[in-house]
Amino acid sequence: MSGYSESVRPTEHITAKEKLASMAAYGDSGSPSDFEYDHLVSLELGGAANDPRNLWPEPGSSPNPKDPVENALHRLVCSGQMPLAQAQKIIATGWIAYYRSHQQSAQASPSTPASSGAPDKPISEINCSDFATHAAAQQWFDHHGGSARNDVAGLDGDHDGLACESLP
Repeated sequence: MSGYSESVRPTEHITAKEKLASMAAYGDSGSPSDFEYDHLVSLELGGAANDPRNLWPEPGSSPNPKDPVENALHRLVCSGQMPLAQAQKIIATGWIAYYRSHQQSAQASPSTPASSGAPDKPISEINCSDFATHAAAQQWFDHHGGSARNDVAGLDGDHDGLACESLP
């Protein structure tokens, strides 16, 4: 829904004291203007609007490196290419890896093949049978922000960071 985030975002008047308390809890020093009081799980991905457990003092100003990741994941969810729960997990636990693997292409859809022969379909439909080799699956997995903590498309069943280990 367009405009949802703006309609539920708390005002700075409400969050100013929380920001200072969070900065102290994280051991951050310096001016509050050096930090953005940001949602860990963004509002556009269903994050809680004013729950202190979902707000943290992010170093730097807005926009920041996390913003394009939020936008890319939002597009994937809205287009049906990624389940909301998966996007929330990536943004909460693996957004830096996702950002690094998509730095120049965070605006593009991650369903774009990483190389020739990679599956060209929504992430939610990808499985190990879409790859001929472990190396091909691993390349796709890494390109899409996969890690031991972020099992993209369910390709890493034992959560060791290795995709489709049963493939040759």
